[in-house]
Amino acid sequence: EQSTVVDTGITGLISPDKLIIGSDTTYPPMESIDENNQIVGFDVDLGNRIAEKLNIKAEFRTVVWDDIFNALDRKEIDMISFQP
Repeated sequence: EQSTVVDTGITGLISPDKLIIGSDTTYPPMESIDENNQIVGFDVDLGNRIAEKLNIKAEFRTVVWDDIFNALDRKEIDMISFQP
């Protein structure tokens, strides 16, 4: 299987073909884990829409709030999903 790299014109992503979004999944309806162990909520919908506009896929990772900014600094995620 051949992989295609999409040039989004955005630099600094961990992976050029996806947007890795860190989310503290303890705040429904903004973000939570459903009965199928999937991350769901408003922030997921928004992250998917942003990735769609960039013509790449979104990947969500659960990160505890106390470590979320460190995860961004360590380049484990590309952005933080958060609603005040």
